[in-house]
Amino acid sequence: MKTMRLLYPTLMMLTALFTACAYDDGYEEMTLTNDEAREIVDRCYYQCDSLDAVDLPFDLVAIGDYAFFGSSVTSVVIPSEVTFIGVSAFNFCPNLTSLQVDGRNPVFDSRNNCNAIIRTGEDLLVYGCRTTVIPQTVRALADYAFCGCEGLGQLVLPDNVEALGDGAFYECSGLTSVVLSAGLQQISNLAFSECHDLVSVVIPQSVRSIGDGAFLHCGNLAEVRVESITPPQCGYVAFFNTNATLYVPRGTLDAYASAPGWRDFSNIMEI
Repeated sequence: MKTMRLLYPTLMMLTALFTACAYDDGYEEMTLTNDEAREIVDRCYYQCDSLDAVDLPFDLVAIGDYAFFGSSVTSVVIPSEVTFIGVSAFNFCPNLTSLQVDGRNPVFDSRNNCNAIIRTGEDLLVYGCRTTVIPQTVRALADYAFCGCEGLGQLVLPDNVEALGDGAFYECSGLTSVVLSAGLQQISNLAFSECHDLVSVVIPQSVRSIGDGAFLHCGNLAEVRVESITPPQCGYVAFFNTNATLYVPRGTLDAYASAPGWRDFSNIMEI
């Protein structure tokens, strides 16, 4: 295994090295020990496909946008002083199976060893991986929380989850079925778009709105069950390029057949 141990570089050296790392296939492990290494810059390990382990310094305060995006990182422990994690920092990491937060961190946590990063004050799950068990106390999933996550299989959301952010499960290969939480109110734009292995979804009575492209290009989606008597608001091309049958409560077929978004289904059946 080719490794790199970085000792007391200048900040300029550090930035240059981080930029180079993203395009070097030879490094599997990197340990940072410099007091100046308090921020992982944007795209630091972007698509670094030989990366296995990163030992983050204890006094790290920020992880930049796309820092580990598309990398082969397997595990991450967020240090106690990190207060900022950027956009898509851990998206499309197919080998990531462990996400932990130091228990002394005042901003983020990984309660109940859930293998996720949660913004503590908001009970907002900001990043997950394929081994994540979403805690009952989580109230919402952030934008792109599981984006590009592989192998989720069957997903059951806890009842306290009220909202799914934009692209929360965007392009999650291996996600086959979804049972949404009984308290869910909002499915945002592109939430399940490009989930090509998704075959069924149950949308609970509590859902009030489904965003644009929420299930866009889910080509194998065969069954959509909606429990609400009143058709929820359904965004533009929410189910475009799917061949699913829409199952609705008895006596509501006409309402769904005339409602925007829902009327795009060619096959609607009452149950």
